[in-house]
Amino acid sequence: MKNIKRINMNETINQVRVSKQAYKVTQKYKIMEGDLENFKRYIKNTALKTKFEELLISIGISPNKNTLMTLLIEITKLITLAEKNLNLLLVGEKSQGKSASYTLVLSEKCKIISGIPTVAELRGNQISNDSVTPLLDEIVLLIEEIADSTDSIKSIPLLKTALESREYLKCNKTKQKTDTSVIITANNYKDFKDYDSIITSTLIETFPSNSKDEAFLNRFNGILPHYKNLFSEKYYSENGLGFPIVILQEALESYRNIPSKAYDIDLDGIEGRNITQVYSIINGFVKLFFADDTPPKYFIDAIGEWAKYINSLTSFKPIGKTPFNSKWCGLIKELFYKDKEVEYFSFLSGSRVLVKFKEPTINNTNSEILALDGFGVNENREDWSLYNKYKNDSLLEEITNLTQENKVLELSLSGNIATPKKYNCDGKQLPFTSIDDEEFNNLVISEIEKYAMFGNESPKLKELNFRGIPSFLKEDLKKNIERHLKLTNLPKMLETTYTINENNVKFLNLAVLRKEVLESL
Repeated sequence: MKNIKRINMNETINQVRVSKQAYKVTQKYKIMEGDLENFKRYIKNTALKTKFEELLISIGISPNKNTLMTLLIEITKLITLAEKNLNLLLVGEKSQGKSASYTLVLSEKCKIISGIPTVAELRGNQISNDSVTPLLDEIVLLIEEIADSTDSIKSIPLLKTALESREYLKCNKTKQKTDTSVIITANNYKDFKDYDSIITSTLIETFPSNSKDEAFLNRFNGILPHYKNLFSEKYYSENGLGFPIVILQEALESYRNIPSKAYDIDLDGIEGRNITQVYSIINGFVKLFFADDTPPKYFIDAIGEWAKYINSLTSFKPIGKTPFNSKWCGLIKELFYKDKEVEYFSFLSGSRVLVKFKEPTINNTNSEILALDGFGVNENREDWSLYNKYKNDSLLEEITNLTQENKVLELSLSGNIATPKKYNCDGKQLPFTSIDDEEFNNLVISEIEKYAMFGNESPKLKELNFRGIPSFLKEDLKKNIERHLKLTNLPKMLETTYTINENNVKFLNLAVLRKEVLESL
């Protein structure tokens, strides 16, 4: 471990991001005997948060400023070098870094071509020089800008067959195994506002007609959408220790020899080859962060959800609107709140999570709202704007700051969020009685009625308090917030938009309230 090579990436990766030629800067760090074993040992014995940050810094991505969505997409590209036959479609707007990790960072292990290759290029030309390597013999094959390709009639069927069988007829003569991970990029311009609109048919609009076939798309492990609205801003490298690219590349390629495993995740609704594809993504992440060690359950829970989400985008039948849910609590705690005691997590939307601390921080905040993607960043901005507009209103919970490139809202909550869907760091829902709020509150009302009618105070009444907010009060609250915050036509009260304590009710998550209003018009 003491001999592991790590360097200040401010002197290398920043230059790589400016110019492909600057990749040569890292070539002075020659791989020496023992480097790969030292790297593997370091990965296995280093805290997840530390190696997570150092791997991202190594490829020029800021681990602190970017959203979790951005970090996941960048890391998923890396694992195509660590896992055999892991195929991806990278779709989105220009200047969102679809192929940057391959062209600037992993170029020594990746064959890059523009447009769909010919059949002869894919399998080798039987009448050409044998020294020309068929594309299906490469470690990673990056096919850029498929949307601009027109001559794909024969190539797509061959590619489809090879990706399914993992073999091909080399030079049209000899059956040959292929371990190639195939990456295809395509430009696509969409102004996505939420996860509901990110669907397969929209993502592949610009693909050549014969590559829109579901059978072809299903050969790929997943689609990675690259849109500014989904990322927010993308922030590149900052000062910090990282690994020389040459060592990182060799180490990741060596991980291809680590046997893959099946992990215990919820596979409901997933079948056939999709199960294998999901496991392949999970194995790539495990190898990257744990080599051949066993990962913690919270890691598998979270990455399993990510793998299922990106895989679902290839099937025209997405299994969920967002990859983020309670199974992410453990990994979010480890990566972003490792040094804080967390009381509970509560997901305010598919793009933001409320993190309640057990004790106030130094600046006297006791909670944060963490944006998980660009949609969440926009919700944070809107919450901050609405709060500053109405902050003198006693109905609002106090937001003390908007920090980390709009990724985090700091709060000083006076109560607990009203929803019963609060989760601990293991992603388990905090204890809650089986009887629902409304039924329980009706029992309280019945005890009050008995006292009013007969004058005999029930022994139970002294022990019972309303749970949450009874429905007969919710209408008053709705009218109250409509009047105070000018949010007319509010269709319903959402439990994730207010907090309660023994004295009062206050509101937060105003962006979601406003969205409810707009969608009701």
